[in-house]
Amino acid sequence: RDSILRYLMFANTPYSTKLFYTVHGEPARYWDSSNPNSQKERKACSSLIQKHHMTLIALHDKMQSELNHRFSVQNTITLNNGINFNRFKIQETREEIRKSLNIPEKCFLIGHVGRFIKEKNHSTIINSFSELHKNNTNTHLLLVGSGELKDSIISKINSLGLTQSVTILNSRTDIPRIMQIS
Repeated sequence: RDSILRYLMFANTPYSTKLFYTVHGEPARYWDSSNPNSQKERKACSSLIQKHHMTLIALHDKMQSELNHRFSVQNTITLNNGINFNRFKIQETREEIRKSLNIPEKCFLIGHVGRFIKEKNHSTIINSFSELHKNNTNTHLLLVGSGELKDSIISKINSLGLTQSVTILNSRTDIPRIMQIS
């Protein structure tokens, strides 16, 4: 979505470029929100489609149909994602899953799934979360994984006084379920 807004700055340039935009999530989640930014982005997307003939790219046929209907077009392209979306159809509610993991129901939740290794940079994640949490104590961080740096990250969480606001889970096989709690 950010690329759409950045492109608007250059929409009146003399360069002729064919625009494509891949929608990486369910359209209703981005454009049906009451959030003012969602409305601006929908308007920007509509403008790019109408004035600059931008072509949308969907990740599956249902999304293609929804995008065609939403933006009154018939040219959305489907490039199948390769992810089996059926794995993400979970019977439990978001609230039930959060409760089972002892995550506050009404908090703003940030999650990260990945091994505790240098390349994943958990230290920066913790520092960023700490700054966010100073400004909004109704936040919670969920880290899922295992690895050689896990103990040092736990120590850092403790030293920053974030123990009650961070949940750490070991490696799991139910990641699609975990993804439902955002």
